[in-house]
Amino acid sequence: MQRVMAFGDSLTYGKGDKDGEGYIDGLEDELNNPNRSKSEFLELRY
Repeated sequence: MQRVMAFGDSLTYGKGDKDGEGYIDGLEDELNNPNRSKSEFLELRY
């Protein structure tokens, strides 16, 4: 089980509601993407 706490939309900017899948499904897809570096989620975006 993986827990995620996100503030605002910086984690999923541009990923939210692709093709009507909804915000949570878009976030889940990003977190489970094996090609994405874990360090990308630690960046501060302004």
